[in-house]
Amino acid sequence: MLTCLSFYSAGLSFAQFREAIKHVLDSEDAAFEYEKLTSGSILPPSLQHWNFISLDDESQMKLLWEHLLRTQVVTDYYMNNFVFPLHARQYTIKLQASAWDIPQDTKPETTRRARTTGFSGTNDNRYLLPMTIQQEDLPDLLQTNAEVLSYLLQPRNRRYAVMVDRNQRRLSERNMLAELSKRDIMVLIDAGAYILEMGNRDLARLWLEVDKKKKSDAAVYFRADNSAWVTFRDPAKRDAPLLATRLANDLKDCIIYFDEAHTRGVDLKLPADARAALTLALKQTKDNTMQVKVLQQQEHQTLEQLYGSSSHDPLLRLGRMGSSRLQGFVDKLSQHDNTDASKGDPFGEVEQEREIEVQLETVRHTERPIHYEAFQFPGLSSTIMSFLKTGELDIAAGEVDHAFDYIGQTEAGKKHGICNTGSRFFVSKEFGRTIVLYRENQRVSDRFLRPVEWILWSFSTQTALIIIPEEVELIIPRLRLAGIKSDVHLIVYAAPISRAMMPFNQLDYYTLPPIPPDTEFPPWFKVELGILAGRLYMDYEEWNLVNAYMMDSQSDTPISSSFLLEWLSVRCRANDVLHTPIGYICLGRTPTKEHPFFSQNTHVATAMLTAIPADDGAEELENEEWEDTEEEDWVEDKDCVEDKNWAEDKDWAEDAVDEE
Repeated sequence: MLTCLSFYSAGLSFAQFREAIKHVLDSEDAAFEYEKLTSGSILPPSLQHWNFISLDDESQMKLLWEHLLRTQVVTDYYMNNFVFPLHARQYTIKLQASAWDIPQDTKPETTRRARTTGFSGTNDNRYLLPMTIQQEDLPDLLQTNAEVLSYLLQPRNRRYAVMVDRNQRRLSERNMLAELSKRDIMVLIDAGAYILEMGNRDLARLWLEVDKKKKSDAAVYFRADNSAWVTFRDPAKRDAPLLATRLANDLKDCIIYFDEAHTRGVDLKLPADARAALTLALKQTKDNTMQVKVLQQQEHQTLEQLYGSSSHDPLLRLGRMGSSRLQGFVDKLSQHDNTDASKGDPFGEVEQEREIEVQLETVRHTERPIHYEAFQFPGLSSTIMSFLKTGELDIAAGEVDHAFDYIGQTEAGKKHGICNTGSRFFVSKEFGRTIVLYRENQRVSDRFLRPVEWILWSFSTQTALIIIPEEVELIIPRLRLAGIKSDVHLIVYAAPISRAMMPFNQLDYYTLPPIPPDTEFPPWFKVELGILAGRLYMDYEEWNLVNAYMMDSQSDTPISSSFLLEWLSVRCRANDVLHTPIGYICLGRTPTKEHPFFSQNTHVATAMLTAIPADDGAEELENEEWEDTEEEDWVEDKDCVEDKNWAEDKDWAEDAVDEE
């Protein structure tokens, strides 16, 4: 809930928005997905279609981001595809394991005990081990605990400070760093997680800022990839990896910050005279504390308050165990209550870090493809031939079905009991036949439903018949021969699953023979046609018709909102239609007439360009140039003619000499 409120309040950043748009453009149906995101917004023409969008055009992406920044549909799309799948994983079966599962014996009497061997650098947590494991310390290392405690008792480690102000309130990060600078402390090991609201680099920069003595020109911190980096006091110098600087072998006069995640497992060559401050937290273990030589305590409490035993006994709440083996473990743990071993509180008061590994177990099953045989088209039925001639549809012949009886044969229709509504809206028998069925009672799966593309409409009887493309090929020549005298018209249709397809609702996209422009279809036909085809978008007037039809149908017929949602998921191959006008009807919501669902796309018309008046001087100059050019061409042509005549005379003279 808080995640959703945060995204709804702040919106998507530009990087998040670009990631969502890229996911849309890479989807299988980019046009439909983009229409879903933009259906509730009014966009300029350059952003209304998905194929106009270019991820490389940053100015276009920012313009689109400004229009859809706080749109709930876009925010939901990003959370459903990038936030929840990563951070809210849920599985039907979740396997959990702990240290107790490693040496577990299912049947100790019959199964040979497994030998479990492990190594631990310390023995502070030995009382947290499973009862089936016993830690055996090496005799040569028994003095380690006492030796470590002797380090704590050295004079240089007996100083501590309470980081509170005069009102006994916790010091801020800036004030704490100022105190460290006053005490000439150059190393901070935050084992107690004192720093909570700042990043590692931010704290390193702040430390350099509050260091008034300016003893250090650089600060070392750790990044998220566990690498040590250096930030410099000089803002002209860029951050660099520690190993790439001269400070790698000499950290003298350098500030060093170890955050809580890097207090263990990190080894830096600190100067021999370095002074460090260590933050402490409640129930902090000894091995985690022994990282530095100077102690710093956060709260003023006695050792008894920090490490004293708990006043309550959690074992008393367990009662008597049903298993004798478990009861033996409880009795053994109870013996530690009055010993020093209970100081560790093995029942979880010490915060432990657990590593959770998310694994998804998949089981592969070989599924062989099923090959279906296409149903052979038998030809045009006599019922359709008669319908073309007379406009009367013979229902009793059994070659047509009512449209909602056809829906009632599908899985969704059977579930909700859809049947004939009494209207004159039918489909041909071939419309429900796609593959060969070898069993008598076998039905075609919902995967093989035909789209509604061709409609035969008779104005005289107000009858509609849905047909298939094979039937259309045989009908078109007959309609062309009949011409305008035909009472039956062929109408091209496609269910508007996007706002750009809304012109198909007018049923005048293409008709044969042409239907007069002022022709009106009955409201029931448009509504039932939209239900059968899976229409999602319509104008405001038709939305009111569909809404009124659904309200009446819920009392008379089983056409309910739940059926419509399930039917649309089959028809449109979409899982979410609630953002569309038909989705508002299913949810019982009423949009206003000004809702972006019903807005018309606006197109910018190109202004008519006016001709520039001609310049008389320029026109005379052009005429003079044309006259000069024409005269020169004429002179050249005249010369060519004279040359040709001279050549002919010369040839004639030579011929005469030869004859003589």
